[in-house]
Amino acid sequence: MAEERPAPGDCLLFATADWDAPYWTNKQHVASHLAERGYRVLYVESVGLRTPSLASGLDLARLWRRLWRGLRGARPQRETLWVLSPLVLPFAQGHPIVKRLNQSILRRAIRRFSRHHGLQQPMIWTYHPYMLEAIAGIARGPLVYHCVDDLGAVPGIDATRSWRRSAACSPSRPSS
Repeated sequence: MAEERPAPGDCLLFATADWDAPYWTNKQHVASHLAERGYRVLYVESVGLRTPSLASGLDLARLWRRLWRGLRGARPQRETLWVLSPLVLPFAQGHPIVKRLNQSILRRAIRRFSRHHGLQQPMIWTYHPYMLEAIAGIARGPLVYHCVDDLGAVPGIDATRSWRRSAACSPSRPSS
């Protein structure tokens, strides 16, 4: 008689890209592969690493799309994979009050999803160095910080704040 293997578990994956970006990167591929292997995955789209420009048509379109998707809640992509477009304030993210508010909004959305779908102590897989504070207080399993991008090199991102958080990923940078 073959021994039945338990399901791998649950995963919260914090991405720096939207699920339906025209070109998939490792974030979407990892989420998809984890789901194929039996994990229940909540793919949390980027909470915004830079402040959007109101003069940019692309940024305005993305803001409207995010508002629409955020109001609908997590959307299923397949049986064990959902995508959450968190409704956070995209402006003044470095301000302590905005930061705490955004973290609270994100925690609440994750807890609501977890209760509804029975996620328990999920593995946290993050591409985003700022997510550690946002998940404080959430019961979780292992933590994977998949550092593949030099976020400080992206125009509009506070490079100093970014590399201090992800210094372990950038051995060529000086430590402070």
